[in-house]
Amino acid sequence: MNWEILAILALVLLGLEMLTPFTVFLWMAIGAAAAAGASWHGIAWPGQLGVFLLGASGSIATYFLKRPKPRGPDVSAPGGVLTGLQGVALGELSPQGRVQVADGSWHARTADGGTIADGAAIEVTGHDGATLLVRALERPPTPP
Repeated sequence: MNWEILAILALVLLGLEMLTPFTVFLWMAIGAAAAAGASWHGIAWPGQLGVFLLGASGSIATYFLKRPKPRGPDVSAPGGVLTGLQGVALGELSPQGRVQVADGSWHARTADGGTIADGAAIEVTGHDGATLLVRALERPPTPP
């Protein structure tokens, strides 16, 4: 295929990439640009196809190998992030209710199936999906 057509195809694919919220056309644009370079160097269409596939798959592999790794714990697993933190019961937990932990209000269930009074100090012991498992804490004595 003519290298000019492949270069135009690469530009069209880059334009489509700018209109979409995800990277799909970028990989094909890189492959098309690589095939255009192969065509410019006089490589026949089977070689151009191979270069296109190599360029597209190589750019995908590079993206997935070099993408930034997430820092810190996974915030989508609230129990993993919040385990060990202390908070306060927002209403009675018998055995389910809401608790205030860190800077948010969470659905919670007592770990032992018992009841925790409104305003009682709690500690997160784990999670079941998005529901925190909590246990009651002894409040420290108030100074005289």
